[in-house]
Amino acid sequence: MADLTSVDGSNPRQQGVSVVIMAYDEAASLRGVVEEIANELATLGRLSEILIIDDGSSDGTGELANQLEQEIRTVRVIHHPENRGLGGVYRTGFAEAKLEYLTFFPADGQFPASILSQFAALMPENDLVLGYLPERSDSLFGKLLSTAERLLYKTLFHGFPRFQGIFMIRTKTLKQIELTSKGRGTSGPA
Repeated sequence: MADLTSVDGSNPRQQGVSVVIMAYDEAASLRGVVEEIANELATLGRLSEILIIDDGSSDGTGELANQLEQEIRTVRVIHHPENRGLGGVYRTGFAEAKLEYLTFFPADGQFPASILSQFAALMPENDLVLGYLPERSDSLFGKLLSTAERLLYKTLFHGFPRFQGIFMIRTKTLKQIELTSKGRGTSGPA
């Protein structure tokens, strides 16, 4: 795996992949997810970084993230002093990513790291790749939320590709979009 010491923080478009791991009270699964992602990134043969964003966890997630930062040279940890929700984690990840491509993974392991290779292979010809995992099984509540989300997108955008939360975007493209959201995203009020 390429060493992050060669990442120039002033150049957010260096070739490589930034993976943001969204972690809120995920001490039980964080190590396995980080190790799986680190192993997958190593197969890409590109510069990479893993940003663990501890979103105000109280179960030891922050301490474990710090330990992983010491063990895996491509890991960097950012701690939110309080839970800022999904919106806060995304904004931090957007601001902190240093490499050409950016993606987000939840720390609970619901998405396989193998999609990193699939997405990275598509990025040279695309600015954004949206993920969909057809074999994913959700609870009834999860299925209802997904259906409501798809209906909202169809209503707002007159159609939208099927999408399940994982995406990869060029940081250059992202920097051209003015982000105006200040709320917590899907996990709480603004």
